[in-house]
Amino acid sequence: MIRVDYHFHPNLPLLNKTLSKKKACAIWRELGRNDLDVVVVTEHNYKNPKTQFELLESQKPKNTKTTIFPGLEFLTKEGVDTIVFTKDKKDIYSKKKLLEPRSLNMEELIDYVKKDKKLHAIVTHPCTPGMTSILRKCGRPTTLNALHAFGKIEVHNCALDVLEVIIRKPLLNKIFCKKHSQIKDTQNAPSDLIVDGVQRTGGSDAHQIGEIGSCMEINEKYVSDKDKLFDIITSKSGTFHRKEKPPSTLVIGIGTTFKEWMIKKARLYTIDKPLASLYLFDKLRKNI
Repeated sequence: MIRVDYHFHPNLPLLNKTLSKKKACAIWRELGRNDLDVVVVTEHNYKNPKTQFELLESQKPKNTKTTIFPGLEFLTKEGVDTIVFTKDKKDIYSKKKLLEPRSLNMEELIDYVKKDKKLHAIVTHPCTPGMTSILRKCGRPTTLNALHAFGKIEVHNCALDVLEVIIRKPLLNKIFCKKHSQIKDTQNAPSDLIVDGVQRTGGSDAHQIGEIGSCMEINEKYVSDKDKLFDIITSKSGTFHRKEKPPSTLVIGIGTTFKEWMIKKARLYTIDKPLASLYLFDKLRKNI
């Protein structure tokens, strides 16, 4: 059995190197406690994915079997989030187009990935509430095009698990019936999007330590060879293991979601600079 989380955000506090290393070490301990064999590191491309990956990589304990692969969550011109990842970091973090938010629309991203055989992409939480759903932003024909082009869909995502428990209450469910349906379709993608020949993936979408643990379980014997391991996780579907998250993650998550929304809305980002937040603060201050 190979346990894989295809959607993970280190969310390290890059302005403080000591705190970043401390959280990175805590992440590695939690990955080990949850017996995760593979994690695809998919920080948003407006939150310094290269720096996040390399800092996490630098703190990897010698005795861990968990393998991390480099990736990012790309923000298209339409505002759609799409996971892109590869086996070697030089094959993704050297590409300015992927590091720059909104540099490509969805159709352009599809062509970009198709032309680069080292890149893999996943149609990510296609039914999610909010403004990052490929279905609502781009329509069903483009969604199906992406499914067939990428060959991968995120059928399970745990970002909204705690919220779903709250919103399922009778009164709230009556008020937020449509949102509840979208949340459930994010947790488990509808069957009409799970088409033949497309690999099924899933992940925790974790931004916090307490959210780590949900993963796909692929019925293959674990191999330590990195090349073989990557071939398995990019070709085989599995079954989903969902870890229950503590309610406290919802409160912290609201703050993280708001911060990310502000960064996107005001376009407060640079192309992967460790001290980007300082640059952005200065940019804001000059505009006041």
